Amino acid sequence: MLNILLIDDSSFFLKLAGMQFVPPTYSLDTETSGSAGLEKALNSQYDLVITDLNLPDLNGLELIRKLHAHNQDLPIILNTTKDSLEALNIADLDSKVYLCDKQLTTLVARVGAIMAQQKRNRKNKTDA
Repeated sequence: MLNILLIDDSSFFLKLAGMQFVPPTYSLDTETSGSAGLEKALNSQYDLVITDLNLPDLNGLELIRKLHAHNQDLPIILNTTKDSLEALNIADLDSKVYLCDKQLTTLVARVGAIMAQQKRNRKNKTDA
């Protein structure tokens, strides 16, 4: 099971995502603010964090920096509108940050790809 924390201030998007990321494949926790999401992420064990860029109290990029200061290996999907993606400076992001364009189908595919990569990484570690 992949433990996911989704941070987004849109209750509609959280509800839609909640219908996609269901047990037994996924365990999904949600938060509507960056500060609450940061607290939850620092006090729990997640395989993946998905965050919006434009949160009401803590910018998504700042949230990513704080999370990676605590755990640099945590994969994070920055899920935001296409216009915001185009305006981002990719140099601000590290290799464990994946971009997504706020389309739920794209997000589901991105999560599936990260999940597959994590399985390969675990297998390689056990084979070594």
